[in-house]
Amino acid sequence: MKTNIFIDTIRYYVSIADVGNEVLQGWKYIRASKYYINTTSGIHYIYYRNKGIMHIIIDPKKFTSLDEMESSINNNLIFGLSYKELKLSRIDYTMDMVCQSANQVKEYLEVFAHLKEYKFFKKKIYKDTIYLNSKSTSIKIYDKHVESNGIYNNTIRLEISMLRSFFRNQLKTFGRCDELFNYFDEDARISILQKYIQLIIHTGNFMPIAAAKKIVNLSNYKADYKKKLIKFLIDYKIKDNKELRKKYSGYSRLVMSLDEMNINPITTNTLELSNPFQIVDISKCTNAPIPEEEYEMYTLQEVADALQIPLSTVRLYVREGKLEATKVGRYYMVKAISLNKLINTVDYFKDRIDEEPNSRGGI
Repeated sequence: MKTNIFIDTIRYYVSIADVGNEVLQGWKYIRASKYYINTTSGIHYIYYRNKGIMHIIIDPKKFTSLDEMESSINNNLIFGLSYKELKLSRIDYTMDMVCQSANQVKEYLEVFAHLKEYKFFKKKIYKDTIYLNSKSTSIKIYDKHVESNGIYNNTIRLEISMLRSFFRNQLKTFGRCDELFNYFDEDARISILQKYIQLIIHTGNFMPIAAAKKIVNLSNYKADYKKKLIKFLIDYKIKDNKELRKKYSGYSRLVMSLDEMNINPITTNTLELSNPFQIVDISKCTNAPIPEEEYEMYTLQEVADALQIPLSTVRLYVREGKLEATKVGRYYMVKAISLNKLINTVDYFKDRIDEEPNSRGGI
């Protein structure tokens, strides 16, 4: 099985005044969608004349470096536009998995059809495509052979698209400007893909519950926690994400424990399938954009409930600077990234993670 990681498409937008009918001669008008399209020097343009908006679509695979691509764009833009005027509106990160046969493609798609909706993401399945969309990110898994009319044989594509609101959120929350260099290099590509793989697909292999049960029972976890993991796997197959999170206070820790044993919470009936979307450790990535899930905010009481500690202890961590909190109106709020930092730096939580969760589910 072969896997390739790359950026498939980069899309910019720019506001532009009406250029007049003469300039648009030779452009194709799509009446149903009310826009003009044209392609020159390898750059694809979509012009919404009534809105005064131009979309510019680039295929980065045609260039050997970011500098070459930016130079080519700047030298070939029409209407007197310059590269500095363009604003990022979308980047499609893709990961292609080449399977051994068409039957294997079908088996994997049947497994991916059981992916859970996650917080902001809503799932939709249409023919051979699984969609999970939020306001800032679109995730799509599909049979590339069908989509490409047979050009790609036995290929499943994972496509993660960062949309316009993603770049706005990155700028507003982390001060990360929407310059392409922040999202173009290999570290950024791997980081984006791995973050969402961990959130939505998870990193363990797919297997029947019976096989997963054997691995769990051979682990070093306590007996009560082993039973909880097995019950969680059974419930994961039949319950939606909201029900699971309501029932299991240590949901994230349970998934993490399964990942550590290379077990995916998505189980199969009889097949054992390796997870094709396992890529390098993101801790080695230095230029990593942060998905919107990591700047979700919690009240101090929600932090206390999640960590199973008194509210007074959470307030103490804030006063001591161990937990970063921001005052929003009358309340102090904690970003998810700050909560994760606390868990990884305070010895009490590190010990609980390094050993095993308690019988109540742990963190």
